[in-house]
Amino acid sequence: MSAAAILLAGTLAAAMAMHQAAVAYWRGRDPQDAPGILFGDPLLRAYVNDALLDQQRAEPQAAAKIEAAARVALRRSPLEPGLLRQLAELAFLHNDPAAADRYLTMAETVWRRDLKLQRALIRYYANRGNLSASLVHYDRGLTVFVDAAPELYPALADIMRREDGQRELSRYANRPWFVPFLVEQLNHGAAAVDLTGFVDRVRPVLPREDAEKVGSAMLGQLLRTRQYASAAAWLRHSWPGLAPALTRVAVSRLTTDPHLGPLAWTFPPREGVEVTQEVGGALAIALDPGRRDTAAERQTILSPGSYELEVSLVATPGAGRAQLTIDVVCRGKGAETPLAHLSPAPGNAAARIPFAVTATCPLQHWTVIGSSGDSQNRTEVVLKGMTLTTITPANARPDGLSAKLPVRPDDRA
Repeated sequence: MSAAAILLAGTLAAAMAMHQAAVAYWRGRDPQDAPGILFGDPLLRAYVNDALLDQQRAEPQAAAKIEAAARVALRRSPLEPGLLRQLAELAFLHNDPAAADRYLTMAETVWRRDLKLQRALIRYYANRGNLSASLVHYDRGLTVFVDAAPELYPALADIMRREDGQRELSRYANRPWFVPFLVEQLNHGAAAVDLTGFVDRVRPVLPREDAEKVGSAMLGQLLRTRQYASAAAWLRHSWPGLAPALTRVAVSRLTTDPHLGPLAWTFPPREGVEVTQEVGGALAIALDPGRRDTAAERQTILSPGSYELEVSLVATPGAGRAQLTIDVVCRGKGAETPLAHLSPAPGNAAARIPFAVTATCPLQHWTVIGSSGDSQNRTEVVLKGMTLTTITPANARPDGLSAKLPVRPDDRA
């Protein structure tokens, strides 16, 4: 063979390789945007049709052209899974489930890592009422294609709203997509169905960190949808370790646990306000001159009844004395209603104030506000402790007066 022939053969081989590489590149993206010079390739033409198949699935003439192009391309690439899937979807149009099943089985045998194939299999088994098999392909799609979540989550959420769907879905609790999916639905999905039973079913089999994420999202959904009584009941039943926070107001590790969401004390950052949580739960609050702002806040779900709030402050030696106010307001269906307003002075004596929670007050918002007053210097104060004592009719004395329930030592921690 002459040198010229060898050079020509090499050039043709390189050109063919470049052509095939270009076809493969555009086939994996949007085939319709490929350069016109490539449209002579039957495989690329078939994949252009693939992009149009969903849009034209109701037009028999277009479907016939798509099928003809797919069969031409299959003669060149008989094991191309995307073409087999096309024929399966066209078989759906022709109401030929046996052919659809045959082509889908062949396509998945050749190559599972095709999201459109997994979607076709989901539809196929869903149309046949086979939820269990359909979920197998949701699992494969979400495991392999992480970016498919926005596309597959809505239908999966519909499945989760059904009792049989929850039963089948719980079998996938250990899959990598399950917790992100469930947390996403609890945080942002509609709360049309009570999911507490489903959450209680799957949390015990999850790793601790995942169980806490799901539990926090479940509590957050109940609070966000104003199901306050259900939130308190669920917390007592399903997360007993955090349930005491429902009635304890002192700042502690328990009442600052972030898994409680808005039921935990938080310390919103404010310019000129510094809050330090000390050992034992005391709060050291320092304010720049001319500052009055929120130092801490939280919400509670107190049962209807009578309460007494006790607060003690300690002045910081050598520092200007800040002023502190604790406000408790009711957040019900209407406007906020004040329940308690307390401005204690630093010293040995604790300040107390009684207040009542009615049945129309399902949620209470607590705010600790610091103020530097007229001081021209930095001011400080330490919130040493807060105790909430319950006064109930069940504890009424024979003389008709109510008696206070004893305070447990850990209420002050």
